[in-house]
Amino acid sequence: DRGIRYFLSTVAFSGLLAAYAAERTRPAGGWMRALHWSVSGLALAHLALSAATLGNNFASACGPKSTHRQAGVWLEENVKPGESVGLWELPRPANSPYFRLDKFPLTLLDYRDAEKLDRKDLPEWVVLHQPKLFRRPEALQVLEGYTLAARFDRPKLVPWLEVHWSETTANPVFEIYRKKR
Repeated sequence: DRGIRYFLSTVAFSGLLAAYAAERTRPAGGWMRALHWSVSGLALAHLALSAATLGNNFASACGPKSTHRQAGVWLEENVKPGESVGLWELPRPANSPYFRLDKFPLTLLDYRDAEKLDRKDLPEWVVLHQPKLFRRPEALQVLEGYTLAARFDRPKLVPWLEVHWSETTANPVFEIYRKKR
């Protein structure tokens, strides 16, 4: 994706510009100089860890740690044949777990018609891609009839740092909900 390619290079270039600006404005000596270099070093370390975390998630998306794969395996192991699976969008490699689409009846849920949906016609399971992007109140009302059954989150290199929630291509988060009985 061109946007990602340009974004990553822009982040690296911005880090270099920040380092250059820090060097040009550094204090002459003493404790202020030590503080200056400490803060600059921490900022650059944070940038490096952020880039490494994003890169790790892109790499993980191609292997067994892929959230697409983990969610798909979970669906195939836990959803009984014949139980319906609901998706909020047409299944595409970017927004759907990797599972056999012919194994379960699929229900496409439409945001625009969420208020009109009859509870008894709703699928047994609903897959949610990137839950933080899911902000439509009428669609959230549909999920009130469900409980969270599984969540597949992105791997983290360090506990306090994660890929930004709006980055949808780097091993996205999946949540799977089951209809309340």
